[in-house]
Amino acid sequence: MKITKSVAALLVGGAMGASAQSTIYTSESAFVAALPSGYYLENFSSQTAFAGPLSSLSFSGGAPTVNYTITADPAGLFINNDSGLNAVGNYNSGNDVLVTFTSSNVYAAGAEFYLNNLAGANQNGSITINFSGGATGSAPSSATGSYGFFGIISTTPISSMTVVHDANYFINLANLYSGATPVPEPATGLVLLTGIAGLACARWRKLF
Repeated sequence: MKITKSVAALLVGGAMGASAQSTIYTSESAFVAALPSGYYLENFSSQTAFAGPLSSLSFSGGAPTVNYTITADPAGLFINNDSGLNAVGNYNSGNDVLVTFTSSNVYAAGAEFYLNNLAGANQNGSITINFSGGATGSAPSSATGSYGFFGIISTTPISSMTVVHDANYFINLANLYSGATPVPEPATGLVLLTGIAGLACARWRKLF
């Protein structure tokens, strides 16, 4: 009985003491390779190109299902199209684009990003992305048309992703990935197993 109680205490302590961690990805292929199965990819193909302003967009998919809403207050959203690929962005260059995950089971999120001007031409620059929980980073935009990628896989649920506006250009995000299955922390499991083995060994010594 003493061993059982001690092990239970160690398990609770280990779970409570585990800190939130995020793995950052700037390579789309590496991010996709690390995603758990059942992730959801939204390419905005169901949206009408060059439509706007739109007050908000809501999406649902994946297995398990994830749900999220995209807004860009106060001016709204714009559906862009670049070389046949739809993207969602801000209708006003002074507005952030906010992705709010309305389901509490999202542990991975990432997208392709780029900047363009009023004429629709891609621009050089950098897009800042902030996640709930403190993870932050940037994705490059190129005037040659190549997109930048940024994403994270977290050990705790992600509730939002904010794409920070650029004062001079419009921000766009395409191919938005989200995943609902948390990725286990090997280090945490190893610590728990080591602690359990130590307790069992200590109890065995007392008995003999």
